[in-house]
Amino acid sequence: SSRYLPHYMVPSFFVELAELPLNASGKIDSRRLPEPDRDQATEAAYVAPGNEMEMVLAGIWQAVLGIKQVGVEDNFF
Repeated sequence: SSRYLPHYMVPSFFVELAELPLNASGKIDSRRLPEPDRDQATEAAYVAPGNEMEMVLAGIWQAVLGIKQVGVEDNFF
């Protein structure tokens, strides 16, 4: 948690799995891991753009990241 890790290393959300997918040699098969639902993760702390400049910037980030909404408090680091 944030007591042990710098802020930028603390995940913004988690995906709970019953078990990790393994390949034939018993290692974690990262290609079979599910994609996180980024829309659900960002809804909790969403702060809408408040002025025209913020709306333009949010629109650019939405297009670049391919997501539905970008809030002014979102951290892309």
